[in-house]
Amino acid sequence: MKKTLLRRDFLRATAIAGGGMLVACKWDSDSSSRPTPASSARRNDETPAADPNAERWTPNAFIRISADNFVTVIVGAAEIGQGTMTAVPMIVAEELDADWERVSWEQSEASAITYGNPFWQSEGGLGDLDQAGLQITAASTTVRGYYDSQRRAGAAVRQMLLEAASDQLNVPVESLTTRNSFVIHTASRSRLSYGSLAAAAAEKLPPLSPPLKDPSEFRLIGQRKQRLDAAEKSDGSLDYGFDFKIPNMVTVMVIRAPRFGAQLIGHKVGDAVDVDGFRGVHPIPSGLAVVADDYWSAEQARKLITTEWIGGEELSTADLKDQFDTRNSLPGVPVRNDALRLPGLPSGDITEDYHFPYLAHAPMEPLNVTIDYRGSECEIWCGSQWPDMDQLVAATVLGLPPAAVKFNNLLSGGGFGRRACLGFDYIQEAAHVARVVGQPLKVVWTREDDIRGGYYRPYTACRLSASLDGAGGIASWSHRVASQTLLVNPIVETALGQVTEEVQTSQGAKEMPYAIPDVYVDTHAISNGVPTLWVRSVANATNVYAVETFFDHLAKQAGRHPLSLRRELLQEKPRHLAVLNAVAEMANWTPETNDSLFRGVAVFASYESVIAQLIEADVEKQGEGKHKVSIRKVYSAVDCGTAVNPDLVEAQIESGIVFALSSILFGEIELENGEVKQSNFHDYPVLRMYQSPAMETRVLPSDHSPGGVGELGVPCVGPALANAIYAATETLYTSLPLNRHASLVFE
Repeated sequence: MKKTLLRRDFLRATAIAGGGMLVACKWDSDSSSRPTPASSARRNDETPAADPNAERWTPNAFIRISADNFVTVIVGAAEIGQGTMTAVPMIVAEELDADWERVSWEQSEASAITYGNPFWQSEGGLGDLDQAGLQITAASTTVRGYYDSQRRAGAAVRQMLLEAASDQLNVPVESLTTRNSFVIHTASRSRLSYGSLAAAAAEKLPPLSPPLKDPSEFRLIGQRKQRLDAAEKSDGSLDYGFDFKIPNMVTVMVIRAPRFGAQLIGHKVGDAVDVDGFRGVHPIPSGLAVVADDYWSAEQARKLITTEWIGGEELSTADLKDQFDTRNSLPGVPVRNDALRLPGLPSGDITEDYHFPYLAHAPMEPLNVTIDYRGSECEIWCGSQWPDMDQLVAATVLGLPPAAVKFNNLLSGGGFGRRACLGFDYIQEAAHVARVVGQPLKVVWTREDDIRGGYYRPYTACRLSASLDGAGGIASWSHRVASQTLLVNPIVETALGQVTEEVQTSQGAKEMPYAIPDVYVDTHAISNGVPTLWVRSVANATNVYAVETFFDHLAKQAGRHPLSLRRELLQEKPRHLAVLNAVAEMANWTPETNDSLFRGVAVFASYESVIAQLIEADVEKQGEGKHKVSIRKVYSAVDCGTAVNPDLVEAQIESGIVFALSSILFGEIELENGEVKQSNFHDYPVLRMYQSPAMETRVLPSDHSPGGVGELGVPCVGPALANAIYAATETLYTSLPLNRHASLVFE
């Protein structure tokens, strides 16, 4: 049980240089520490650091109001393209009644204590995490994690400004209103800007429970506002990692093992010594660091250096199908058992095996880290989804206290989970390089390094089995998953003394939404030497593909239309049913529709949101058993609760469609004797603009709290496409990518 918040613990305000205020806020803390005196004035453009007092008062958001009436929201979540730096300021500005044209953003430093997302706040036992939560941008948690706390912060600051205006005008607070960063006294026609009141407001006692607006009063939340970073992104003035430079910086590229886990036992520099700008090499745990004056010199030298390795993972992905199918023939760890069956073989008259390959993240900006290690302190510049942990890991490698490592989180050109790596590989590597090089440097990964660097979406196999009831319904359903696990492995299970469910493996299977009386789901944890990691939508992408395509297959066997059967079995899931009906209406699709297009649909719920997606396709029969497929349009109906900015929601859903089609059509990482075959976009392609279909997205009105959308647009796309093809061909495609099937030609 959380203790009641004390007023003194909710918010602290400090006057800043030039006549303004800096407000630090915290929520859901059971700390009873007393406030410390206001810190010394800060420059108007200075980002605040964590409170250094010994009692660890731990704010997790900051708002700055300057004398020129600008409001700056300092955002703890990372910006990796999803619009964080617009959505979070919108939440604050709504309750603050700020002028949106005078609102800006800053990316915070790395500090879970100061900027942690309340979503990740633990229930106890994790030290500082109990105070603030993790500072990780993952699992579509930014808006739903910060929404309540940021609203409360904006409302509290607004109330303090009202009280300051009441003093100055000598009128009751109740006679004042706010609008567009002004406090207004209608009777006297007085208007005072927030900037002029900020210093005085900083002296006010913050309210314990500031009144929040009724959603009917919202002026910003729910509106389609242009991204605050749009202009800078367009003119190239924002710093991404690859853009960033510091004085006296050298460039480092690393020769990494050709097989995961192999160890370097020798190297020869050879003709690399003749490359202008080459400065030398240094063995590090991940391989051999090549140091040069610039990228070109480092890359040319790297090509001329020979290395010798021993050991490593020698897996070939061509062998995995039989291995995983064999594992799926055995009982796994039960994670859902509606009919309380005994663990055993999946039961049912209809059974299908599904296989999904390793996938790389392949963000547009490959990994990079700029680091300046000075012996007793260090500063790092990097795009990260988990900056507080990256800071801690770097400090550990460098032998420094975390406070001696300043981590500056830069904008990222995509991440999809790779920049929240459980192995912390690229941060550890940069820290090891910094220890031996002894001057400011940037470690640069090429696209080839990035795609061959591991931490892939796990190879996964599913075995689904079902029985029909003879009356057009489904009587039983089994779903077994075998996958490399991310959070559980034999070492963890040994430490815990029990076999443990790995939630990342069962996502999308365990939550199968249809009202089937007998549902059973179990999982197998597979281990090998290929490093794996979550990729956008995690296991939902594989399990939902299996669930939704198998559903259409069962509907066909039962003589039912897939839309009708879904509607029947979702009667107890009103949000699912609403998005399903909405997307069918958008596409003008009914069970009676009879035209030249083929349609497939899929439904999915997670991250406190629900989506249905429908694909229209032309499927033309050709010779030799082939079918040419042209995707005409993708429809999406989304219930994400309160949509802070519908434009951002639509952008996330539609970017998810492109991401999903890339993996469904083309995505595959193959290993042969342990070596990765793919290397760049020529053999690991992503969807090009000319290949992208038309898209229509509808955000449904909802009174639910905000849900996540960053992952939401991915899982349904593949099964919707496969179901459209199934409707045309009656062929169930149970392995991906689809372009591997000789019977399919994509236009």
